[in-house]
Amino acid sequence: MAAEVELNHVQSASEMAEGEEDEHIFQPTMFLEPQETSIDMKALLVKKVKKTCSCTPAKVKDLIFSFLPVLQWLPKYKLREYLLGDIMSGVIVGILLVPQSIAYSLLAGQEPIYGLYTSFFASIIYFLFGTSRHISVGIFGVLCLMVGQVVDREVQRAGYDIEPSVHSGLQRDMVIYVNTTTLAVNETLQPLLCDRSCYAITVGATVTFIAGVYQVAMGFFQVGFVSVYLSDALLGGFVTGASFTILTSQAKYLLGLDIPRSNGIGSLITTWINIFKNIHKTNICDLITSFLCLLVLVPTKELNEHFKSRLKAPIPIELVVVVAATLASHFGELKEKYGSSVAGHIPTGFLPPQPPKWDLIPSVAMDAVAIAIIGFAITVSLSEMFAKKHGYTVKANQEMYAIGFCNIIPSFFHCFTTSAALAKTLVKESTGCRTQISGVVTALVILLVLLLIAPLFYSLQKCVLGVITIVNLRGALRKFRDLPKMWHLSKVDTVIWLVTMAASALLSTEIGLLIGVCFSMLCVIVRTQRPEAPLLGWVVETEMYESLSAYKNLKTKPGIVVFRFEAPLYYINKECFKSTLYKRTGVNPAWVKAAKKKSAKRMLKEKMVTSGGSQADVSVQLVTEPLVFHTLVIDCCAIQFLDTAGIHTLKEICKDYGEIGIQVLLAQCNASVRSSLHRGEYFKKEEQNLLFHSVHQAVDFSLGAHKQNGCPPGAMETATTQEFEQSIEKLSSSAPQDSYFRHIHIKLEEHDPTSLSTKELILKKAKEACKWNHQIVITFFLKLLPVLEWLPRYRIKEQLLGDVISGLLVGIVAIPQSISYSLLASQDPIYGLYTNFFCSVIYFVTATSRHNAVGSFGVLCLMIGETVNRQLNLAGYGDGNSGSASLMNSTLPSNGTTICDRSCYAITVAISLTFLVGLYQILLGVFQLGFIAVYLSEPLLSGFVTGASLTILTSQMKYLLGLKIPRHEGVGSLILTWVEIFRYIQKTNICDLVTSLIALAIIVPVKEINVRYKDKLKAPFPVELLVVIAGTLFSYYFKFEKQYNSAICGSIPTGFQKPTIPDPHLFSSLAVDAVPIAIIGFATTVSLAEIFAKKHGYTVRANQEMIAIGMCNLVPSFFHCFASCAALAKTLLKESTGCHTQISGLITSGVLLLVLLWISPLFYSLQISILGVITIANLRGGLRKFADTPSMWRLSKVDTVVWWVTMLASSLISTEIGLLVGVCFALLCIIFRTQRPRATLLGKVNDTEIYEDQFTYKQLSSITNVKIFRFDSSLYYANKSYFRSSLYQKTGVNPSLVAAKQRKAQSKTKANLGSSDSCFSSRFSCFKPAKKGVQKNPTAVAIPPIDMHTLVIDCGAMQFLDTVGLSVLKEMCHDYRKIGIQVLLANCNPSIRRLLQDGGWEIETGNGELAFHSVHDAVQFAESQYQEQHKDSEEVGAAFVDNEVQNIAEGPNIETAL
Repeated sequence: MAAEVELNHVQSASEMAEGEEDEHIFQPTMFLEPQETSIDMKALLVKKVKKTCSCTPAKVKDLIFSFLPVLQWLPKYKLREYLLGDIMSGVIVGILLVPQSIAYSLLAGQEPIYGLYTSFFASIIYFLFGTSRHISVGIFGVLCLMVGQVVDREVQRAGYDIEPSVHSGLQRDMVIYVNTTTLAVNETLQPLLCDRSCYAITVGATVTFIAGVYQVAMGFFQVGFVSVYLSDALLGGFVTGASFTILTSQAKYLLGLDIPRSNGIGSLITTWINIFKNIHKTNICDLITSFLCLLVLVPTKELNEHFKSRLKAPIPIELVVVVAATLASHFGELKEKYGSSVAGHIPTGFLPPQPPKWDLIPSVAMDAVAIAIIGFAITVSLSEMFAKKHGYTVKANQEMYAIGFCNIIPSFFHCFTTSAALAKTLVKESTGCRTQISGVVTALVILLVLLLIAPLFYSLQKCVLGVITIVNLRGALRKFRDLPKMWHLSKVDTVIWLVTMAASALLSTEIGLLIGVCFSMLCVIVRTQRPEAPLLGWVVETEMYESLSAYKNLKTKPGIVVFRFEAPLYYINKECFKSTLYKRTGVNPAWVKAAKKKSAKRMLKEKMVTSGGSQADVSVQLVTEPLVFHTLVIDCCAIQFLDTAGIHTLKEICKDYGEIGIQVLLAQCNASVRSSLHRGEYFKKEEQNLLFHSVHQAVDFSLGAHKQNGCPPGAMETATTQEFEQSIEKLSSSAPQDSYFRHIHIKLEEHDPTSLSTKELILKKAKEACKWNHQIVITFFLKLLPVLEWLPRYRIKEQLLGDVISGLLVGIVAIPQSISYSLLASQDPIYGLYTNFFCSVIYFVTATSRHNAVGSFGVLCLMIGETVNRQLNLAGYGDGNSGSASLMNSTLPSNGTTICDRSCYAITVAISLTFLVGLYQILLGVFQLGFIAVYLSEPLLSGFVTGASLTILTSQMKYLLGLKIPRHEGVGSLILTWVEIFRYIQKTNICDLVTSLIALAIIVPVKEINVRYKDKLKAPFPVELLVVIAGTLFSYYFKFEKQYNSAICGSIPTGFQKPTIPDPHLFSSLAVDAVPIAIIGFATTVSLAEIFAKKHGYTVRANQEMIAIGMCNLVPSFFHCFASCAALAKTLLKESTGCHTQISGLITSGVLLLVLLWISPLFYSLQISILGVITIANLRGGLRKFADTPSMWRLSKVDTVVWWVTMLASSLISTEIGLLVGVCFALLCIIFRTQRPRATLLGKVNDTEIYEDQFTYKQLSSITNVKIFRFDSSLYYANKSYFRSSLYQKTGVNPSLVAAKQRKAQSKTKANLGSSDSCFSSRFSCFKPAKKGVQKNPTAVAIPPIDMHTLVIDCGAMQFLDTVGLSVLKEMCHDYRKIGIQVLLANCNPSIRRLLQDGGWEIETGNGELAFHSVHDAVQFAESQYQEQHKDSEEVGAAFVDNEVQNIAEGPNIETAL
């Protein structure tokens, strides 16, 4: 519906009144002089190094004070003001911590004493290293759960019982359980052996130590930014999922069941199954105790929360319940009479320090990563939250040091992982805490328990501890009530919450966290993959342009279309950009050009039949046909950056539209986009200034140029800015002068929502899918088999000759390549011929591309060969370099009947792998998941191909030298292969070496000649086939195999082998290997199909191409073939030699069939070294990419880094891992770019409504007391902190710090007033004689001045907001309002406006305005409002002065009366 509305506006543009255009005043382009931004990188680097390496006493002092913040604030501690609050909060938190420390020890799989140790040491250490004054550091439920899962796993591996219930009440120094079959807890068999409890705390302390090391390392290298990837929705879902796991793990204690603790994937479900299996064994005493504790704890906790503002301190109900339950258990003898499980003996004092177990580090190192990240993320976020609330600053990196040392140091004292906890921090802050002295008081309370009280908890039932743990999960489990509101506000964040929660609960906490992070990042990428892209209309009597699909009563300029793309333009969304642009404008340049060519041919034919007219006459008639518009303006305000793909896309769009007579203009490009366009040579020399600072300016330029040229629509020539420079002075002189104005706020009426609800959309799709009739069946088969559609219309006279020639030439080239690429795939030569034959036939039937040449492809053959060789090694076969095919393995049958040799097993692995590849590709096509290919950027694919080319070259070197060395696979295979080559270099076969050099000397120059003179040559010279024939003849007649021991191809059978089925037993081991092969195969095929379809003016269906290449792999896998795809070299040859349709593919398969039936045995004596030379010679294109890296670096440094990372990973690690590393790194680069975008202040261009970057352009004027801030990215969870810091830095106003200073000044003022004279005496102090000079008012305290009254945020570059971004805006608006600054939003797109409306932004602002449609509108509103307020304040001030004068005049009468 939106598209139809926009298209109607475009089509109605030409129907506007002619008078509107005549009355239009042409505005020329504007020239802004850029700021000088040259940076001497060398000088900057030297300066940084000197600053870092310098060492002075002052710097050493600052380093020590920053490392130990207690040395800074403790000497300034205000004893009278702070001590009472710190003691009160410390005692209360300590009382709460005692039962929680004991209870959470069960979660961590530890004895209760270790929980008390952990809380004690964490409080002391954070007192020394922390910068937050309010957070409470200690045990945290989620971290205890994660530690407990690691402990249980390692304890089980060591052979201990999972549950120590039998021995829980015994002394620690009594060795009860020793398992001599385990991994020796004491491997040197020393006298003292470790029981389960001892080993559990050893594991817990080790994982704590590693987590602390990670946190300190992240602080040292300042990589704390990784915590920004934990969004609020993600953390909320993770904590809720972990809470389910905690609740499940504690349920057995409430029921008194003795069941093993489940770990790993699905532990939650397994635990509940075990609970219900053993439900009949429930301990009634524990169940009743749990029920009573719940009845007491839950209501009291609710009362504490409900009346927290009235209560001076929360009721310590947990401690009361623990004391009461302990007394009841002791005097009631619940353990002896009813078998209740109790805490057991808790020793007093401290155990001797013990280092972590170093040999456990490799097995727990990965587990510690998630624990470290969650720990410091929660600690830093809580510290920043309370610092902001109380008006001081914390250092994020120092906080990481602090929490890291809170884990490292206590790990030597039998402690497990800690972090800040929200509940205890809230209690601490609400009970009067001022500094971390309260943490010391808390530690003293716990110390009292450790030294004296701990043994008294011997009879405490474990079910009571389980109840305490479960009750503390109420906050996390309540999040379900917020889901409807979250769904209404942001469906994406709700889905992230649900996915993370489900994964954390049903899989495991670590996997759930990883899935949540990856999924939330993918959501950001997907949002930029298919953004909003509306056409814009003109707001009458303004310079604003808004979305035609969102607002009513907008007009369009005749012959001009304005298009906005609300996302960065990069490799993932480039196709979406083009397709949306063509759909919105209704003009696809490729189709227009193809239609013109087709019409020209038809009309020429008619002319020649009738009057013999010339083609030139026809072409002139065709060109003059008018189009709907003559100018396309692309609004780039929301395009944050361009990569190389984005630059090429814009250049391609400009070129394609220019060829059909439509001019493309770009408007509102930021500094980064402008720089990218200049580096990418987007402009010609005479068009350097055709980048417009506003859409209105671009439209005016187009209208003026079109009117001055007098061209009808569709035939306007490109005009340069030089033609209109003469009118600049005239326009500037007629510009309106600044004067007092009355602002008229613009409000646009929105279109009624036309989108269907989710339910209606699902029903509509289901009805469309379930329709079934005769016509639908025919259409289905025509789409599935495109040959049925185009073959009946085949024009034999026009197309057959070109198809036959191209088919023959491609077939001749394919013969040697099929044989040589078989070596890469570790197969016999005959299977390469089979592969190229079958895939050509099947692609002819199923493809929509007319030009693709499908067959064996070097990179895919390499990936297949690596998998085949790995499976051969696993199956016990040799490397196969001896050339013998007699190696047998009697344990591995083929199809269950005959014994399979190495060659047989190799092709069995290959066809099984190919079957899976084809199946994946067909499924991707059926479910229309081809968008996955967009994540393979051009630099990524180029780097991958280059890295794979290096691996291919390395693998073929042994054939060129005639060496018999094993083929290395896996990580580092390239380096290992070269090491082997140089180790055996003295065994080089001279005959193979000479043959290889001669073949290289012939093939490479001839191929270069073919490339250089491809326009003049009718067909490339088939040098590879000639070299193969000549090499075979020389080898045969000179007997190279017998005389020089040269390796040859050997016997190549004729005909076809019997079909066979893939081995299903291999599917499980090949399933993962097939994924990258399938993706690379269909990505290459689809991209080549689209390139040549665009060039020749027809369309291809991407999903059908995936099905086609899938069928080219699935079906041939039954005929001893390996995976194939389209190849660029053969496709270029096919297209350049006259190919029209896939009939040429049939001709190619005919040539290969001829070889298979008769010619193949003649290649018996062909040296393998020649095949290696052919393979290496075809790598020239991939290896030449190294020469392009300097130009790529100048164009885009990010893309160059992606290229190098992918290339190095693909060559030095492995091809599959290299592809994965490249994809992940490229996606992370997109996230990084949006995480730290450009943020700047804007200034006004004189006499215009345009606002530009003050740091980029000169001669911009600032608006008095108004700051305009622009953030060139969407605002979401990953960049919220950067948004705040950039805003505070650019404006110079941090509202939290200003508010703190204002509160401090007010408190000093009140103090001065309180200490001054009485009200009576001060009332008449004005009658005392004044002293000479200026007398200082004792009550006047300086409040920091603020140089602005309004902050305008330009949201033009914001594509979307998530719930975190909305919260940040509302929080920022609230903070600025507290210090007297109003916040206005401008240039918000419709989706952001809807989110603001749903999120209550109008209520937060207080001015009743949602958002302004332009920055200028917002500035005018602010200035008019300020002028009105200033006028009102003057009137109030005048009235106040009159009143004071009157009071003074009456003063003597009062004095006389007194």
